Amino acid sequence: MICANGGRDKTKCASGTYNLVRGSSTCDLTCTVGHFCPPGYPGELLCPPGHYCEAASEYPTQLPETSYSRDWGLTSASDSIVSCPEGYTCPAGTVIPVKCAGGVACPAGSGSTSVLTECPAGTFSGSEALTSVSDCIPCWKGHFCPAGV
Repeated sequence: MICANGGRDKTKCASGTYNLVRGSSTCDLTCTVGHFCPPGYPGELLCPPGHYCEAASEYPTQLPETSYSRDWGLTSASDSIVSCPEGYTCPAGTVIPVKCAGGVACPAGSGSTSVLTECPAGTFSGSEALTSVSDCIPCWKGHFCPAGV
């Protein structure tokens, strides 16, 4: 922390910087890639899964939707990420892909804003994680099946 006003006040280190020495008058260390440094924290924190941290990061940045990662310490949006698998959706910052709801087909690379395909009227699926509407089955006799069930 930097002391100002004759030592009466203290100021947090600027975004992405820190110092490890008590009584320091400067914040001369820059947060390294794969880590983040919140204002006033006396060191680096390892970037959590579902996020990446470039050099001098104040906070982690979420991975883009349609991808996920369980790895710690990612350094960029393309570092060790995996495309969302068929039958799942991956919102921004995903660590574990989410199964698509029953009656909805999620192709590989689906995210929270992706246009997903529902089972057409006259068909249904009680299963989660459909990969294609061809997995929908004809409605049973004596039942009514609107789209998306």
